[in-house]
This record gives sequence, C-alpha cells and structure tokens, in this order.
Amino acid sequence: MKKERLKAFVKEVEACWPAVLGTMAEVRRPCARPQCRACAEGRKHPGVIFTYMDQGRRRCLYVPQGFVAALREALGHGRRLEQRLRRMGADLIRDYRRQRDAQSPDREGP
Repeated sequence: MKKERLKAFVKEVEACWPAVLGTMAEVRRPCARPQCRACAEGRKHPGVIFTYMDQGRRRCLYVPQGFVAALREALGHGRRLEQRLRRMGADLIRDYRRQRDAQSPDREGP
C-alpha cells in the first residue's frame, strides 16, 4: 500500500514540474535615463518581480518578460504541491489509526 501511494505521489510531483513557491507582482519603476519621456510624465516602466523566501529572508528578482508565463505556471504547480503536502499529514495520521486499530481489535474508539 505504501509503495502504491509513493508511486502516485511521485507521479503527481512529476506532473507538477517545475514547481516554485513565492509570489509574482507587476511593478512600475523609473529608469536611469534623465531624458525618459515616460518617467517625466509619471508613467514609469512596467516590470515583473518574483518574491520568495531564502533562509528566513525575503528575496526579490526581476523576471524577464519572456519568462513570465512559465513562472506563473510553476507558481501554480507549487501551490498545488504545497496543498497536497498539507493534506498528507492528515492522511498519515488516519493511516496510522487504521493500522493501530487493525492490530488491536479490543481497542474502542479513536
């Protein structure tokens, strides 16, 4: 039973690859050019930032425009895997209780 569940989990992880945890946000920043018309008008320049945690510290990286869609998909995969891992804790406890109850039929209740 455990091997079957492990195989199913590995298959689920493979289907969700690549997976990342973090957030992605659109930002508008001024550039360094002194004669920039957009910045002078207050429009600034659009960009995308990826924020993630590294050893308890928040880190940010600019995302190249061509990579935004791939990162968005990887973030979705990461959320799905995180939810799955959270559910696995409850499943593990339920399995333990079933196994314990099957080994000692005299036991009453949970």
